[in-house]
Amino acid sequence: SQRRTSRFSRVGEVPFTSERKRMSTVHLDHEQDDQPVLISKGAPDVLLERCSRVRRGLHVEPLFTEDFVLAVPVDHRLATAGTVDISVISEEHLLLLEEGHCLRDQALEVCRLHGAQERSGFRATSLETLRQMVAAGVGITLLPELAVQPPVPVSPDVVLVRFSEPVPRREVAMFWRRTNPYRDFFPRLAEAFRRLPPEIHGVRTHAA
Repeated sequence: SQRRTSRFSRVGEVPFTSERKRMSTVHLDHEQDDQPVLISKGAPDVLLERCSRVRRGLHVEPLFTEDFVLAVPVDHRLATAGTVDISVISEEHLLLLEEGHCLRDQALEVCRLHGAQERSGFRATSLETLRQMVAAGVGITLLPELAVQPPVPVSPDVVLVRFSEPVPRREVAMFWRRTNPYRDFFPRLAEAFRRLPPEIHGVRTHAA
C-alpha cells in the first residue's frame, strides 16, 4: 500500500454516471517517467466493452468471438435487405462512439478495411446513445452482438441487418495480473463462462 502511494500520484477523476456506468481515475506512474495510467471501476460488461490494450505482465484468457451487426433506421434502404455482404458499407458514413472507447477503434478498423468512413459531427457517449441516434434517423452504425441481445429492449425504429461471411467480428477476453491473489480462480471463472449455453449469450465461445 505504501509503495503504491509513493509510485502513483492521482491527478484526475471522471465520476460515475448513469450513462457511463463506471468511475475512472488518472494517475501518474513515477517509475515509468510519469506515464499516465487510467484505472476504471464498474460493471464487468461495461469494462469489457472498453478494453482494447493490455499492459505487460497480464495473463490473457480468450472468452468469445462476437459478431458485428449493422443497425439502420427503419426507413433506410438496407432495412429490408436481409443478410448483406460487408461491402454494403463501402462509401457509407457510420456513426461511432467517442474517443477512448475500444468499440470505436474496432469499428474504425472495420470501416478502414471496407471503405467506410466516420459520420462527422456526431459521436455517441455510449452504446445506448448510439442506438438512439440510429432510431432518430441520424445514421447507421455497427453494434456488437451482445449489445442487441435480451435484455436490451428492441426498438421499433431500428433494424438490425446481419452480415454474410466473412462477418466482421471482435475478440473478447479476460485479463489479470499474474501476481493477482485470485489468479487460480480466474481461469475457472473464464471456463464457467465458456460453458454457458449459446442461447444465453449468443456468441461463439473459445475452447480452453
